[in-house]
Amino acid sequence: MNLKTWIRLGGILTVLLVTTPILAVAQGYGRDRATERGPIQIDNNWRDSVHITVWTDRGEELGGGWQFSSGESAFLAVGERKIKVRPNYQIKVGDDWGRVNVGNVGRFQNGVWYVNVRDLWRTTHRNRGNDRNRSPDQRNAPDYLR
Repeated sequence: MNLKTWIRLGGILTVLLVTTPILAVAQGYGRDRATERGPIQIDNNWRDSVHITVWTDRGEELGGGWQFSSGESAFLAVGERKIKVRPNYQIKVGDDWGRVNVGNVGRFQNGVWYVNVRDLWRTTHRNRGNDRNRSPDQRNAPDYLR
């Protein structure tokens, strides 16, 4: 191999070594999901008004809950200040059923969490079945027997 070939291969290797880390950062490799902290916007795409409650990862309730009319979309705020949440914060719709992590139902984009009420409801009511089609004995049975 002559000198021109070695220079050409060295140039190609240099370009690859410089661009690989840049591409990895641009794709989000190495980003910790726990650091995805930002304001949360709720979109009530449900047919009725709903009550949303949020808890920190330590179980502290934030803001006392928020009421959303059908079709309403807004950021959760305490007073004029938007609250910031992490993916492991818990969120709940209504007074029944359970909580779910914001990271499981929300989409984090440009520093903001976006959550649809319909997705939140589906996730918290998954595998619950329809009680109207069950006999009274089945409705009162422990969860592991249903």
